[in-house]
Amino acid sequence: NGLQTAALYFGGYASDPASNATEQYDGTSWTSKNNLNTARYSGAGAGTTAAALYSGGFSNPSSLQSAVEEWDGTNWATQPNSLSTARYSAGGCGTQTAALVYGGAIPGSKKSDTEAYNGTSWTAGGALSQARSHISGGVGISTAAICVGGRNPPVGDYLALTEEYGGSSWTSGGALITGANNMGGAGTATDAIIFGGIISPGPGGYTGITQGYDGTSFSTRPSLATARNYISGTGTATAGVAFGGNSHPTYTTATEEFTGETSTVTASTLTTS
Repeated sequence: NGLQTAALYFGGYASDPASNATEQYDGTSWTSKNNLNTARYSGAGAGTTAAALYSGGFSNPSSLQSAVEEWDGTNWATQPNSLSTARYSAGGCGTQTAALVYGGAIPGSKKSDTEAYNGTSWTAGGALSQARSHISGGVGISTAAICVGGRNPPVGDYLALTEEYGGSSWTSGGALITGANNMGGAGTATDAIIFGGIISPGPGGYTGITQGYDGTSFSTRPSLATARNYISGTGTATAGVAFGGNSHPTYTTATEEFTGETSTVTASTLTTS
């Protein structure tokens, strides 16, 4: 969560048990911060380095989570109002006081429901048209978000579907060029990059591909140097950062920064005669 020069990484999984670690990135290096109260992985994140939100996830051994924690820049505090539906591998986006959690999984099934957070409590939002889990890292805000890729067998393990959220309901968006799950994301609903993930069975399916979204369709962008699954990301479509993940046969600590194209306006002097 955050920016290319100010990102926060929390929770995760490298080996049993799940992690409660928090680390902060300043654009150059990572620094350890105070731990989560509940160790877990595959939760939904939102917010910034000064005000973050972590919802749901999975803890070992076999404990599905509905817990919600808020970060104030120094410490995590468990909130009294948990998710209505405990879930893992859901999408999450927005701010600490205006966040979304959508899709995800419970053992045995995938979810389509959306929950909206106002800083105090959760309410039901519009349902995804396609239930799915292992969605890309959340992109957007609570009134303008995208849900990209994911998995829901037998519909597909590597979905290309994109859905756009307008504050109350989801509608169809442009399809990924290459369907995938467990991707990272950065940017907004109309200017985003989606990167990494897995596109086919087995370690050979781990990918570093990057796909850019303009609010209508996807196009190719430069690939990550390290192909990986379960990747985290944040920032903008022209200044994103990707970190962590599974790069077979081990988990990786690699951090990569993305610099996209920007337009330059050349000043000139107009004269009349």
